[in-house]
This record gives sequence, structure tokens and C-alpha cells, in this order.
Amino acid sequence: MWSADGRYIAFVHGLPSTKAYYYIIPALGGAARKIAEANMGSYAFGRCMDWSPDGRDLIVADGMSAQDPRASIFLLSVEDGRKRAVVSPPDSYLAYPTLSPDGKLLAYVAGAGFLAGDIFVVPASGGQPRRLTSDRRFLAGLAWTADGKEIVFSSNRGGLFRLWRILLRAAPRSR
Repeated sequence: MWSADGRYIAFVHGLPSTKAYYYIIPALGGAARKIAEANMGSYAFGRCMDWSPDGRDLIVADGMSAQDPRASIFLLSVEDGRKRAVVSPPDSYLAYPTLSPDGKLLAYVAGAGFLAGDIFVVPASGGQPRRLTSDRRFLAGLAWTADGKEIVFSSNRGGLFRLWRILLRAAPRSR
């Protein structure tokens, strides 16, 4: 995942038999720097991280700890690896945590499984999530429009995969 300024790439690395970690590496070469342990469980699917617009944090869908695998979305400090939970939904699956262009809102997919998710939005500082869809469908990604007023997502609602967009204060419509 490229940082907004294009200077770094963030990634997760680990093998099934070992621990996984979040890393960043300079885009033009150099050594990778370990940021923190990743506690991803089977709930993590698809893209599971994003950068904050200022490059100070990664937004990650991860487990609380190795001992407590409940899914949460965290702000992960690139400087010191500290995690701050933004949202800890009761769902077992989280994906596509994506900050709005101004960094104030966090959109993500949550659900009982990767075939039954919905889109939620929460203030990046934390708070009560707001559900934007009630489809319980497979969602294959989401992105904010440049003005931060809409979210574009891929879904099989209606049978075939298509791109949809949703205004933050209105019902979804086909695109």
C-alpha cells in the first residue's frame, strides 16, 4: 500500500507457521522497518490497511492481540507502533478500512463473513459507526470520491458485480 506522498510502501509479511508483522519500506529502496505485530485472523480478507493522509498512521483491520483475536480497526503509529482502536464491531470479518480524503471519516466493510458484508462509516477519532448499506453481500472493495462526499464500491447486489456509489446522506444508486 503506497503512502499518499509516494515515499513509502506498507505491507504485512509472515508465514502461516510464524508471526506476521506490519512493515514500511522506502519506495526508492532501502531496508524495511518493522512497525508492529499483525494479529490477523481468518476474518481479515481483501485489503486490510490504508495510510492516513499525513502519513503518520496506518489504518489496519487486525485482532486485538495474539491472545484476543476479536476483529478491530486501529490507527497504528508508523513512528512507534502503538495501536489505538477506532472501532471494535461484534462482527467476525473486517476489510477495506479506508480514510476519507480529509482523514476525518473511516469507511470499512464488516459482516459475519466475506460473502455477507456491509459498509460502515465512523469518525476517525472513534465513535458510533453508521451503517451505509444493508445488503449483506460480497463487497470487493471501496474508495472515497476525491471530494469525500461519496463512496464507490464493487458489489454483486442485483446479481452481477458492478460499481455502485453511495452519498453519505442518501440511498445507493447504480453507476
